[in-house]
Amino acid sequence: TEAALEAELDHHLAEDNGPNRKNGRTSKTMKSPAGAFQLETPRDRSGGFEPQLVKKHQTHLTDELERKVIGLFALGNSYQDIRAHIADLYGISLSKAASPMKTAYSNCFMLAYSKHQNVGLIRSKTGT
Repeated sequence: TEAALEAELDHHLAEDNGPNRKNGRTSKTMKSPAGAFQLETPRDRSGGFEPQLVKKHQTHLTDELERKVIGLFALGNSYQDIRAHIADLYGISLSKAASPMKTAYSNCFMLAYSKHQNVGLIRSKTGT
């Protein structure tokens, strides 16, 4: 999640015409079905960055979004398809073209996928 937020900020800064830049991180406690955890959210100097994945004052996080994104990637959906699906379901607008953002989301998926595969939650089609 932090990598995806970082990618959102990078995209925001790339589109910003003013002299804006990164300005550290803010830690907040998020509540999820698995328990509470600290999330480091990036900030920009001008304060204009509005993250879409985890909103500024959001404190509750469900695993539903993560499960859906991983499921959609696993089914072979493209980033654009997933983006449209998330917008329909949750009203979250993800960046259209930001290559770093796509990479961050892909990296998040691959990390989660390999973690689940390593503990036996995902099996290959051959049944092994």
